[in-house]
Amino acid sequence: ISEKTLYFHISPSGDWWTGPSIFAAKHLQPDYVKSIPIPAGFDPSKHFPEDEEDESESGMSWKEKQQLLHQIYDEGKLPEHLLISSSKERDKDSSF
Repeated sequence: ISEKTLYFHISPSGDWWTGPSIFAAKHLQPDYVKSIPIPAGFDPSKHFPEDEEDESESGMSWKEKQQLLHQIYDEGKLPEHLLISSSKERDKDSSF
């Protein structure tokens, strides 16, 4: 059984959400919201909590998280260091 692809949708403002398909809206310019495939095991909410007071697993400040979200939007991909840290967490969890 294959896992369905999940997408990380991100707007220019840094707002994000996940969904099972590429985002499309007739009232927005093409590629206004970017849909980036999420690798299996990657949980964006661990890195980008919705509440300013919530700490991310990466220990980033709110401002650093916002800068990273803007970078993700601009580059159209998830940064390698986030994917690597998630992979290491997943490996650590599965070793028990």
